[in-house]
Amino acid sequence: MALRAGAEVTVHDPAAMENAHRAYPQLEYADDPTQAVTGAGLLLHLTDWPQDSDADPGDLHGHIAVPEVIDARGTLNANSWREAGWTFRALGRP
Repeated sequence: MALRAGAEVTVHDPAAMENAHRAYPQLEYADDPTQAVTGAGLLLHLTDWPQDSDADPGDLHGHIAVPEVIDARGTLNANSWREAGWTFRALGRP
């Protein structure tokens, strides 16, 4: 787990925040995608909630320290993210 390796992890999930916080109180929690990426070195997209999948990559770009995203759900539009200046990777896709 990245946390054990010394990473600072911030989580945003509109449906599971309460349960996640109980299970992992040592993580940071954000109320929205913008707050979650602020200052981050990488965005891991792990949910398929519309609030996250439909987030504007152009808006988020100005908040993240390193605009890199890994789409583990396959719900992000790769072209939109790349056009907004992100390094985009997705599991199972080029």
